[in-house]
Amino acid sequence: MIVVDTLRADFLSCYGYHEPLSEKIDRLAGRGARFVKTYSASNFTAPAFASLFTSLYPTHHGVYDFNIKKLPESPLMRLVKDSGYTRKAVVDFGFFKSYLGESFDDMESLTDLGPNWSTEGPVLETQRAVEWLEQNHDRAFFLFLHISPPHTPYRFPGEFYEVLRSSQHCADGMEKLRTHEVLGALLPVPEEGKIPDDQIDKFNRCASLINGVDIDEEYVAIIKNIYRMEVRVVDEMIGRVLKSLEDLGISNDTIVSVSSDHGEELWEHGAFSHGASAMHNEVIRTPWIVSYPSVVASPVEIKANVSHTNILPTLMDLAGIDLPAVTKKKSVRRLMEAAGEDDKDGAFVSRRPVYCETATRVSVVEGDMKLIAPNDRARYLGAREKLRYRLSRAKQRLKGSSGEQIELYDLAKDPGEQSNIADANPDAVKRLLKLIEEYHSSDETSLGAGEDLTPEEEEQIKKELKGLGYY
Repeated sequence: MIVVDTLRADFLSCYGYHEPLSEKIDRLAGRGARFVKTYSASNFTAPAFASLFTSLYPTHHGVYDFNIKKLPESPLMRLVKDSGYTRKAVVDFGFFKSYLGESFDDMESLTDLGPNWSTEGPVLETQRAVEWLEQNHDRAFFLFLHISPPHTPYRFPGEFYEVLRSSQHCADGMEKLRTHEVLGALLPVPEEGKIPDDQIDKFNRCASLINGVDIDEEYVAIIKNIYRMEVRVVDEMIGRVLKSLEDLGISNDTIVSVSSDHGEELWEHGAFSHGASAMHNEVIRTPWIVSYPSVVASPVEIKANVSHTNILPTLMDLAGIDLPAVTKKKSVRRLMEAAGEDDKDGAFVSRRPVYCETATRVSVVEGDMKLIAPNDRARYLGAREKLRYRLSRAKQRLKGSSGEQIELYDLAKDPGEQSNIADANPDAVKRLLKLIEEYHSSDETSLGAGEDLTPEEEEQIKKELKGLGYY
C-alpha cells in the first residue's frame, strides 16, 4: 500500500497528463484497475490517513487536525494481523509513528533512517522498503510505504537535483524562483544532502504568507514545472518497489495499491494550498490504482465515484480476509472484477454519495454533481467532542478557511469547477445539503479518542510539523 503525499491525479500520464511523467505508475495501471474518480475523505494529512486506515469518514473518527494524539489501533488493521499478516510501515516523518504506530507491528520513519530534512528521504525510504521485502517476501505481509514528495518544501535527492541543475530550462526556473522573497522558500538549497534549519524556518514563514502575495503566471509555471519534476521522483521510487516485487518473483501474487492522501492547489482557484478551505478537485481528487494480476483482469478503468474509505476494505477483500458485513459493503472489488461496469442489481455503493470534510467545510459528490458547504458538525456532537471539534474549527479559521459560501458544480460540464451554479439550482443544493445532514447524523461506530503523547514526543512532532508549514 503506497501512499504518496500531496500527489494530484491529473499530474499522472495515466490520468490524462499531457507529458510522460509517470512511466512506472502508468505501467502498473496497465496491469490493474485505475479508479478515475477517487475522493479523499479530507484535504490534508492527519484526517485523510485516519480515514485510509479505519475506513471511517472524519465525522466518525473525529480527527480534523494535527491534534498530536496517538490513534487507537485500527480495527481493520487488527483484523489484518489476526489473519496472519505481519504489518510493516516505512514513513516519511515521526508523526506517523505516534499517530498510526499502534496499527503496525513495526514502523520506521525517515527520522530513524537519516537526518531530519534529508533530501535523500524518498531514496532511503524506498531502499528500506525493498530491503524489508527481500527479507520477508516469503510470508504473508502488509507493507505500507509513505513517500512525501511532492509535498513542500521541494526536496530533490542528489541524483535528481543534479539532473535539474544540468537542464538550462529547469536551472533558470529554479534560480528565478529563489529570488522571490516569499516563493523562494519553497525550493531550499541543499547542503550535503540536508536542508539547513534556517531554510526550513524560512519555509515555515512562507507557508503563512504565500496566499497573501500576488503571484504572476511566470512563477505559477515555474512551480508547476518543479511539481512535475517531483512527480518524476515519485515515479522512480515506485518503480524501484515494483521491480523488487518482480525480481523476487511475487509480482503476480501481491496486491499493489498506489494512491495519495490528497492533492495540491496550484492557484487554480486563487491559492497555493491543501487543507483549510481547499475543497476543489485538484486537492481532494486523488489517484488510486490497484494491481493484482492473479485475480483482477487488466487494464480496468472504473468511472464510479469512490472514497478513501473504500480503499482498505477493498484490499482486504482481494486478499480473502473475512470482513464484517458493514466493512464488506465498502469493498469495491465487484467493480474491478466487472471491468468497471456498475452492478446491475444495485448492490454496490457506486451510486452512493462520497464525502470530504474539514472542521470548516464539507463536500459531497453524487454522480456528476458536487456541493461544497460550511460544516455545521457541532450540533450532532456531545459536549466533549463538540469542544474538540470547535477547537479544530478555530485553528482552521486562523489559517484563512472561514468561507461560508455554498458552491455547486456540474463536474461533467465543468470539471475545473470554475462556474458556481448554486444560485441557479436551489433544488439540487437542497437535496445535497440533505445528504450532508444524513451523513453527519449517521450512527457508524466511532474510532474513539486518541492517547496523549509525552511532552518529549509532542515537542519532537511539533518540530517536524513546523518544518512542513503546519505551525
